[in-house]
Amino acid sequence: MLRYVSLFILLLPLSYAAGQKLIIDKIVARAADKIVMLSDIQARKLQAIKENINVNDESDCYILEEIMIQKLMLARAEIDSIYAPEGQVEQELNTRVNMIMQKFPGGKDEMENFYGMSIAQIKDKFRVQISDMMTAQQMQGTITENVVVTPKEIEDFYNAVPLDSLPLINSHVTLSQITIFPEISNEDKAYARDKLNGYRKQIVSGDISFSGGAHIWSEDPGSARNGGDLGWATRGSMVPEFEEVAFTLGEGEISEVFESSFGFHILELIERRGDDYHCRHILITAQVSDYEFMRLNKTMNEAYSRIKKGEITFEEAIQEYSNDADNKATKGMLMNPYTGDIKWDVQDLNQMDPEMSILVDQLKLGEISKPTQYMDLVQRKPGIRILRLDDRTKPHRANMRDDYSLIQDATLNEKKQKVIDDWINENIQNIFIYMDEDYKNCPFKYNWFKTID
Repeated sequence: MLRYVSLFILLLPLSYAAGQKLIIDKIVARAADKIVMLSDIQARKLQAIKENINVNDESDCYILEEIMIQKLMLARAEIDSIYAPEGQVEQELNTRVNMIMQKFPGGKDEMENFYGMSIAQIKDKFRVQISDMMTAQQMQGTITENVVVTPKEIEDFYNAVPLDSLPLINSHVTLSQITIFPEISNEDKAYARDKLNGYRKQIVSGDISFSGGAHIWSEDPGSARNGGDLGWATRGSMVPEFEEVAFTLGEGEISEVFESSFGFHILELIERRGDDYHCRHILITAQVSDYEFMRLNKTMNEAYSRIKKGEITFEEAIQEYSNDADNKATKGMLMNPYTGDIKWDVQDLNQMDPEMSILVDQLKLGEISKPTQYMDLVQRKPGIRILRLDDRTKPHRANMRDDYSLIQDATLNEKKQKVIDDWINENIQNIFIYMDEDYKNCPFKYNWFKTID
């Protein structure tokens, strides 16, 4: 329905950097002191080809305009003293590098051998690019932060769209659940703590490095493959127990064993800059006994039986049986953790949680499932739950009754795009713009040549 300007080009895979052909480079555009090189365009064009995206004679024009929008935002952000926080840049950089690393079965070592660079060198190569991307995003957020839409604007937007242009909406379901999580015994906790203490002694004595130990022992798969390195984080981004330790350590110091909601940790502080810190950790979790799961199954089967007999309502069972504070606070409403919405697209549900998707597909409206063991998507720990199907919509074209929030978002996005368009046109007049004459005939959306006519 809408045409969006793609402002932020993702980090190019390093495979292109490793195999890039030599081209005659030159400056092709500029916004203030932010330049665009011909090689910037070629790199993105080659990446599009690699991803099987069709390119044509006008592709260079579209790519150049995308880059220039970002450069214009960066130039204005510099004037307005808007910068991406260093800690957030490091977090994003680590995330992207880790995503690339996951493609290598041998992890960090194989990736470094393939590119002929250390992880630190790879990060240095792309740090500025990530910082620019995030600064431009922050600038865009500043431009549109006060944009809101009224019910009249939403209705007008919907009425202006031809019926056959309205999007087809997949079936959606609304769900409630009763959840219960196992209680780990003091003996199991003590075993996990003692095991991690043993690992710590080996590290402190110099028998193995912290990163080497993380590779072997840590039960956090996201950081273990990177030697436990969590990258840069900003105060408030980790659980309180973790940050309390991180901000009491000196650089290079290794913590004692401590507990968080995720399990037991030891932490090595690499560096701290104000409220930003860089650390490694090793995570060991206490294992739940078979007896505990048998106990929970018995409890949840009792709840299931009482609900089916009408002795207790689903909502009453949540308060009586659940030991999950979030489950009680939301009265069982199951939120999609990726969208924040109570409605689940059935196709998305199948991809995120195939087992739950199968369960839901078998339920009738208002029916509850038998207790089943599952892995919680948010808390990342095993539990047992009873599901209830509260609503199921049929596939349909978007309408104001069933899809108001979707239409509201589309209306808001269109209004934000108009604000961005106006902002770009205004700043093209106020900031020095240079565009190579080779691009004079490009079908640009914005008049980049106006200031040099």
